[in-house]
Amino acid sequence: MTLTELFIIGLIYFHAIEQDVNPHFAMAVATVESRTKNKLFRTGKIGKTYAGPMGLHIAYVRDKFNLDATDLNTNIYIGVRALRGKDEKRVLRRYNKEFNIAYYKAVQRAKKDFRRRLQ
Repeated sequence: MTLTELFIIGLIYFHAIEQDVNPHFAMAVATVESRTKNKLFRTGKIGKTYAGPMGLHIAYVRDKFNLDATDLNTNIYIGVRALRGKDEKRVLRRYNKEFNIAYYKAVQRAKKDFRRRLQ
């Protein structure tokens, strides 16, 4: 793991505990949303409309919160905050409009992987 990835894991963990969200679940969502082969998380813009490790829509964050979605701390804070809830499947449906069973399974695999890695 790189120093940047460890920093992002720390930020996600901090915001997840602060927002009463399972940290492994939050890290798994960030990993699946980033989807890259050679890194655990992506930072900055992802294409033209999404940004950061949580894969937030840039215009939505700008219009709703008047914040910059490409800022790492802001991106993680808003992304983790959106993951609050008891039923993970329902939370993921709300988080990702293009929810499908493959997305849910990918998040569950990543969550299991993080739980195993970080113990």
